Amino acid sequence: MTKASGGRMLNGKNEIELDINAEAIRLCANAVIFYNANLLSWKR
Repeated sequence: MTKASGGRMLNGKNEIELDINAEAIRLCANAVIFYNANLLSWKR
């Protein structure tokens, strides 16, 4: 396991698994950002 910024632990035994985990986290964050931006754009 490797510590990421903020003290979170990323599960992975090798570099590929760590990359996949990081991309999954990024995808989730982008989905939340898109959802929030979409909500704000409809509130006009």
